[in-house]
Amino acid sequence: MQNFESPAPSRKGPLIAAFAGCLGTALLGLLILIVVGGLAYLNGYSLPAIFSSPNPAATDTPLATLTAVSTSTWTASPTASATQTPTASSTPTATIIFPTPTLLPTRTRTPVPQPTRTRTPSPTPTPIVTIRNDLQYYFKFNSWVGLASSQSLGSGMRCSVRKNEQLMFDVSDDALLLKLYFYKGPNQGRARIVIDGAAVETLDLYKAAPQYRFEWTYQFPKPKQAHTVKVLVLREKRSASAGYQVCFDGYRVNNTFVDDIQYNIRYAQWGGVWNGKALGGGFRQSASADSTVTFTIRGRSFQWITARGPNYGQADIYVDDKFFATVDLYFPTQKWQQSISINNLSQGNHTVKIVVLGQRNSASGGDAVIFDGVIVP
Repeated sequence: MQNFESPAPSRKGPLIAAFAGCLGTALLGLLILIVVGGLAYLNGYSLPAIFSSPNPAATDTPLATLTAVSTSTWTASPTASATQTPTASSTPTATIIFPTPTLLPTRTRTPVPQPTRTRTPSPTPTPIVTIRNDLQYYFKFNSWVGLASSQSLGSGMRCSVRKNEQLMFDVSDDALLLKLYFYKGPNQGRARIVIDGAAVETLDLYKAAPQYRFEWTYQFPKPKQAHTVKVLVLREKRSASAGYQVCFDGYRVNNTFVDDIQYNIRYAQWGGVWNGKALGGGFRQSASADSTVTFTIRGRSFQWITARGPNYGQADIYVDDKFFATVDLYFPTQKWQQSISINNLSQGNHTVKIVVLGQRNSASGGDAVIFDGVIVP
């Protein structure tokens, strides 16, 4: 039997196969590097030094530092930094740009101008004056002095202590009933009531306790006629009384009341006259010698308000019982509210008395003196 020897297997086949595998692997790796590098370049990453320099870098940077883009979709729209110039360094350099700061305007405090204080000069005070007309209790006509009282009828009453001093008034012919009002008190005296010249009754006005508005009633006899009523101060009193005063508070005829200050009542020789041109709507006048008006003032001056005209007479003025001046009220035409100024008195309180002379200027047709009030500081 023929023995054939098998030929020895060749060693070249496996070597060729191994070389081909290594070459394929190398080519596949190179292809991967090219693809990754291209993608990195398109997305703005720098290529590894192997592609940009033939010389190896001083430090061998592992490939793991190249970070592949996780998304495979390429966006054609460029970003804010679409192109980045590669640098020789494998680590990208970040450039930080700080915006230019906006300077705030400097706040300047502008001083607020203060208003200039101008010292206003104090005005010169206007002297305060008081005008008193003849209806007020401020004046005494002859001996009839005014006493203010809230308990009396009206605002007060008039009183006198002079013997035979009188007050008088007229009533019209339609009068049926008359009522007189007085004050009774511990210092009051006696008064006589006279109607049409005949004494009717004597009143004792004394009373231990004050009594205001004491009423005395009188029925006029018939036939009807005008009457004149008079109250006469007797200067008499009972022993228990402390004085002689007679204080009159007014009267009532039928249902009409007349207060004691009204011009209807004549005190001594001082009669009253209603006149709208006078101060307060009226005035008092007397033509009887020695008729007086008395009042007090404080200061260095006062003004006597009177009237001047063709029928007026003369009067003397006394200050603190000393003669001061004589006034002639004559004037060719009638003038109301005329001022007679009295100046240059000493400081303090003064008692002023105006005395009717019962005399006249040769051109005048009468002796009457008008008292209309005063102006006092």
